[in-house]
Amino acid sequence: MKKIRVLIFSLFLAILLTGCIKIPVGDGETLEISKDGLTFSDKEGKESSIDFDKEGETLSVSTGDGEEWTTSLGGDVDLPEDFPVNELPLTSDAIILTHHSSSADGTDAGTLIYYSKEEFETVANMYQNHFEATGFDDVKKETYGEDGSDILIVGGSKGEENYSAQIHHIEASEDGEEEANTQIVLIYGKEIDS
Repeated sequence: MKKIRVLIFSLFLAILLTGCIKIPVGDGETLEISKDGLTFSDKEGKESSIDFDKEGETLSVSTGDGEEWTTSLGGDVDLPEDFPVNELPLTSDAIILTHHSSSADGTDAGTLIYYSKEEFETVANMYQNHFEATGFDDVKKETYGEDGSDILIVGGSKGEENYSAQIHHIEASEDGEEEANTQIVLIYGKEIDS
């Protein structure tokens, strides 16, 4: 009995120290568990994975069929390298809360949410002028709230690519601890060859 305990403890310690274990789950399929995530391999060798990046506060999921999803969450997330900043610029004081992108079902798409201390009207005008002046087709604009000063949604397309900006006015808190600011939701997508 003592030998079994020592063996189990040794196995547990080896897993803990290496940070990785590969478990056969039947029919040539395996599940690999590591400190960075999970990888499932089927008998044909296709891998699906869930990866965690604690520093970048990012969760990534990919399938053996080529579909991918990535989400970054936090108080000040970095702007992704592949974000279409020419089509959807950010204010200079942007504090990015989250970014989600996916490549699935024949579509590349993403959403970025950020805050700005700029006034609602300033940010709304920035996006409205940008969409009207930079070659977007079929530009549409919708406003909501009293006299249109609470939410503006503006969007357009460039070929097969679609872009929109939703600008939300955020009121200052009554206790004065939070100042008024603006929340911006940027959405983009395009169809891709499957």
